[in-house]
Amino acid sequence: MNLRTDLAVELKDNLGKNIDGAEQITENYNSFTLNKILIKNSDAEKIIGKKIGTYITFELDRLSQFDNLDDELHNVFKSELLNLLPTEGEVLVVGLGNTSVTADALGPKTADLVLATRHIADELRKSEGLNNLREVSVLNPGVVGQTGIETIEIINSIVNKIKPKAIIVIDALAAINIDRLGNTIQMCDTGISPGAGVGNNRKEISKDTLNIPVISIGVPTVVDANTLVCSITDFNEEVKNLKSIVVTPTQIDLLIERASKIISKCINCAVQNKVDEQLILSLL
Repeated sequence: MNLRTDLAVELKDNLGKNIDGAEQITENYNSFTLNKILIKNSDAEKIIGKKIGTYITFELDRLSQFDNLDDELHNVFKSELLNLLPTEGEVLVVGLGNTSVTADALGPKTADLVLATRHIADELRKSEGLNNLREVSVLNPGVVGQTGIETIEIINSIVNKIKPKAIIVIDALAAINIDRLGNTIQMCDTGISPGAGVGNNRKEISKDTLNIPVISIGVPTVVDANTLVCSITDFNEEVKNLKSIVVTPTQIDLLIERASKIISKCINCAVQNKVDEQLILSLL
């Protein structure tokens, strides 16, 4: 059975061996562990099942328990995101997901907390001392079941109109290991295929489809029930009545609320890295 996960670190670890063309770097900090997987060639891409690129995983305490963002996590997260972003130009932030489904609401909830600046006139920037404010646009496209339009089609139309230099996509993810729910953040430069982790693949959102860098950020909020059964037992066959069931933490509402605050703050400070952080927070 094909175990469903969006996490590169799980796919790599489940292979249980070193792979030529895939490098794993682990860094331990006071409050979290950073796992970085670099997939460097097509052979490693095929074996692991993830595209060539950089996958950064933050492993920390459950996000539902976070009252305030740890300075160390904030600084490292911001630094890693800056390494993936172009240094100049407009950024489009896209929140994927469905606000009507709590476990799928991470993207829209996070995007709602990102500072949009594209509409601020040059005169106002100068008068308020915001000359270094980077242009940011924010989009919550909903899901195809609500709009009847593929998400990639909505994003592509916006990209063609405003011509951003990069896109940051936030989405809820799926995991194999139930212990990863709500205490893992993945960031990568290969984009995302919405719904892939739960077998509901939509069209890929990536540099290959949009011709500009796409950075995806997500937190695993669900485990597919079949995947969960197979991961904790020796059973390797799909159970028919489990195909449409997913498992999510009991405190999912609190998890989404706090994860969205953590990720949005890091995005705001990374994108607006030439502006004083306290000023950014005051603008919010």
